[in-house]
Amino acid sequence: MTDIEKVNILVKEGEGLTVEFKEHFTPRIDEDIVAFSNTRGGVILLGVRDEQTVGGETLTSDMKARINSVARNCNPPVQVKIKQIQDVVLIEVPQGEEKPYGCGSGYFRRLAGVLFFAKDPRRLIIQAQMTLIAFKGLGCRCCQRWVNHASLVNRQAD
Repeated sequence: MTDIEKVNILVKEGEGLTVEFKEHFTPRIDEDIVAFSNTRGGVILLGVRDEQTVGGETLTSDMKARINSVARNCNPPVQVKIKQIQDVVLIEVPQGEEKPYGCGSGYFRRLAGVLFFAKDPRRLIIQAQMTLIAFKGLGCRCCQRWVNHASLVNRQAD
């Protein structure tokens, strides 16, 4: 399957846990970058409207540098992959290995296409624990990692 076909499928399926549409680039994508890093990773499609229509965005060297700068300024820094696919700029964000990730606006994580915000990373861990309780029995490995991290943080705090 080509990159163009993959993007067309993502646009057709809409936003969700691992897909976010942005009509244009803004530095506020840092929130989406850390949210994806704090969950399963995902892709940001620049040039796509929430209504699942492509308006288009052109990747310039300046925009690429700005996106990389935004990702590097996350704490810890996030390594993203950026590419132009027809009229869409695709930003691939990996699942983080050093959770929790934060940015200047705070800490975020993603659940079913919605961003959850916390100023303090411990609140994000509590949200993840509550999600695990709510979805108990579904085998959500992502949430289990958060619970394991919360247990580690709690032990270090004692």
